[in-house]
Amino acid sequence: YLAFRGTDFKDAKDGSGLFQGDVYHTFKNVMTDFNVGGQIKSSQGKRGEIVSGQDPILNPILSQFLPQSLAEIKFHSGILQAVAKIYPECRRNLDKFKGLVNDLVITGHSLGGGMAAIFYYIYRNDITAPEKKIKVSRVITYGSPRVLVNKQEYIDNYNGRCGRQLIRVWNKFDLITYVPFNNVSSEILEGIAKYVSGGLLVASGFTHIGKSFCL
Repeated sequence: YLAFRGTDFKDAKDGSGLFQGDVYHTFKNVMTDFNVGGQIKSSQGKRGEIVSGQDPILNPILSQFLPQSLAEIKFHSGILQAVAKIYPECRRNLDKFKGLVNDLVITGHSLGGGMAAIFYYIYRNDITAPEKKIKVSRVITYGSPRVLVNKQEYIDNYNGRCGRQLIRVWNKFDLITYVPFNNVSSEILEGIAKYVSGGLLVASGFTHIGKSFCL
């Protein structure tokens, strides 16, 4: 099993973790997407730090491990950055279990569910040392936010490669499963969203992926 946990509300409040550790900041970070453009670009136009308002380019973690046709996909940039920080090390450790296990199950809760969905896409399509990869039999996320930009070509790309294995378990009373928004279509909704996010630009135009299972 490979599991990604959500925000730890007890010990991550100092900002040392991947996400700030309280409900307000967690909700705000998911809603605002850190960088709503969904990609990375530095002020000098080179791949590197996150800078909002720049023309999007491919994220290095995608272009490094995936063929170009599959790297041209946009995820929630904040959660993608969390995956990018750990993917190389996770891949090296998973490779050590090749031949020792028959298959791999990937799971995650809340923000960790979003990480699991993105991690699986990268791992499933990773073209580096394919002989060392372990077959993924199932991916199960619990209470995941929306992580994929809502564009049909991205949806077809993800579901065509990974959709059958991914099950998204969620509860209708869990607010995290409703953000980032699919579409901020009204001034009232936009006003509420900006209030919760501290007046920052609110992420909109995202969609869920995988087979839905509502509790």
